[in-house]
Amino acid sequence: MKIYLDFDDTILDTGAFVGELIRVFNSVGFTEKDFFDNYEKTKEQVGDFDLDTIFNLFVSAGDFDARAVRKKIDTLFANMDVFVHDDFFDFAKEFGRDNLAMLSFGTTPSQREKIENSKTVPYFSEIIVTSKSKEENFREIFRGNRGKKIFFVEDKADQIDLVKKAVPEITAIKIERPTGRYLDSKSELADHVVKDFYDVEKIIKDKLQNKG
Repeated sequence: MKIYLDFDDTILDTGAFVGELIRVFNSVGFTEKDFFDNYEKTKEQVGDFDLDTIFNLFVSAGDFDARAVRKKIDTLFANMDVFVHDDFFDFAKEFGRDNLAMLSFGTTPSQREKIENSKTVPYFSEIIVTSKSKEENFREIFRGNRGKKIFFVEDKADQIDLVKKAVPEITAIKIERPTGRYLDSKSELADHVVKDFYDVEKIIKDKLQNKG
């Protein structure tokens, strides 16, 4: 058995982290819209969230104490573990490191740093941070794990559906936390839709016991 977990919004409360970043920039006169405008510009420039790029966009857009703001966001980034959903740790301890892997999209060093700062790395036997599509990764994963039951836990409907189309043999579980950012996005192909890792645990144990 191998359980592949997405990181952002699945393990990490990314919405809460983003909210704290917005508050830091609010404190020096920027709006939430300013933040998301710069976030989109960052994605256009480097393909994904990048702390240095988004910070430099703010620096070029306004007059504020850049050193003080940088210190605040660096402290926030260094303590990413406070944004990890509590139920992840119970789940990880229940199934053990050998059975857990992480699959996260990322094109910048910030994504790997965010994962490392979350203090979740020791709970995984494998961590994949990739710029390739998740369905492409799962084709490789399936070839390398023939004969094993493979589970995929993800919060984004489009990712669930693309992976399930590419590798229908896996069990795809969409996690829809009450505070999640993608509750309006509904999967057509998810095998299960759950609210937290405790529900994921029940499904996996049932699958293993019933060999279904």
